[in-house]
Amino acid sequence: MRRLLLLLGVIGLCATRVAYAGKLPHSSELVNESIKALRSTSYVATMRFLSSLDGGDERLIEIKHLAPDLYRVQPLSGDGKRADEYFVENADELVRVYRGNYMAMPVRQFAVNDALTVKFLRDLSQTTDTAVLDGQVGERRVYILRRDPVKGRNYTITVGVDRQNYFPLYLLVTDSDGSRQVYFQMESISFVSEKQIAAKLPDSDFDLSSFDGQPQQQRVRAPGNAARMESSGALKAGAAMPAAAQPLPLFPIWLPKGYEVEAIYSLGCQLRKSSSDSGQSDAEIYHLEAYGPTGELISIFQTLALDSRDSLGKLADTPGNGGFVAVEKDGWTIAIFGDLKRETLMRVAGSLSSDRDKVLKLLRQTQRRDEILEDAGN
Repeated sequence: MRRLLLLLGVIGLCATRVAYAGKLPHSSELVNESIKALRSTSYVATMRFLSSLDGGDERLIEIKHLAPDLYRVQPLSGDGKRADEYFVENADELVRVYRGNYMAMPVRQFAVNDALTVKFLRDLSQTTDTAVLDGQVGERRVYILRRDPVKGRNYTITVGVDRQNYFPLYLLVTDSDGSRQVYFQMESISFVSEKQIAAKLPDSDFDLSSFDGQPQQQRVRAPGNAARMESSGALKAGAAMPAAAQPLPLFPIWLPKGYEVEAIYSLGCQLRKSSSDSGQSDAEIYHLEAYGPTGELISIFQTLALDSRDSLGKLADTPGNGGFVAVEKDGWTIAIFGDLKRETLMRVAGSLSSDRDKVLKLLRQTQRRDEILEDAGN
C-alpha cells in the first residue's frame, strides 16, 4: 500500500473521499459512460504507459486517435524528443514506419490496450466494493474509481474518468505486492470534435497508401514470435495461434443495437467428435462474448464435436427457455445464451458466418489482454 500511495503522489493523481459522496455518480453509471467515451472519442494526447508483457518499462508516446479504430503513435524520448519511427494502426493491422520503410507488425496493440481498459472497467462494475472518489489527473478534474483485490481477482484497479466527457485519463492495475502490471496516464490531452477532425486529425496522419499498394508477397513483416515491437514497447506476441488449416468459429454479422463482440476464447477443453469415431479426434470449443451498452452479455459457444448435439438440442426444446437457443450451421454445433427474447437470439444465430480474419484478430486481442490479467492476478 505504501508503494501505491507513493506512486500516486509522484504522478500527481490526487484522490480524496469526500463528505458529499452521495452526490457522486454510481460506479456502474461511470463505467458504462466511460466505455462509450473510450470507443467514440477522438483525441490528440501525450501519454505514459506500460504493461507487464513488455518487461514493465514505462514509455512516453504522442498518440493521435480517430475513433473508432485509427491510431498514429509517435514514441518519444524522456525529454520529449521524437524517435525516427512511428506506428499507424487501423482496423486491419499495425504498421511500423521507420525512415520511409514500412513493416507490418505481428498483432495490433492499441486496440488491445483499449480492450484491456474496457475489461478493467467492467471489473469495477461487477462488485459493490468499488469506491467513487473526487480527484484530479494533471489539470483535469476526474471521478476516481477504485477496487481493492477480491476473490479470483488478486489485483487493485484505479481508474480516473474525466468529469466532463467520462473519457478514461488514467489506469493503474497493481498486483498483490504493489507492482504495476498495467498503467497509463494522459499527461496532456486535446479532445477533437467532428468539426475539428480535418484540421487536427487529417487523413495524411494515418496514410498507409505506399504500404497498401505493395503486393502481399513483397510486404516486410515482423516475425510472428517477436519478443517486442522494437523501441515502441508494443506487446510481445503471445502463444501460437490456430494453424491456417484449423477451422475457426463463425462470427455474427448481426447483433442487437449497441452490442459488440469483445472477446473470443478457445476454452482449452475439447469434445470427442464422435463416440464411434475410430480416430477419436477432438474438436475445440470456442466462446464469443458480445457485450451490450450497459454490460449485458450474449455468450456464443461453438464446437465441431458431434457428441454435443443431442444434449444441446434437448436444452433448446425446453419450454420457456427463452434465454438459450441451439442450432447447427456449416458443421458447427452452436449454443447461444443471453437475457433476450428467443427470436432475438435466433436472429443472432442466423447471422453467423465465416470471417477468419476477424476471428483471428479477436483471438489474438483476447489472448494478450488476458495474459496481462493473469500476470496481475498471480
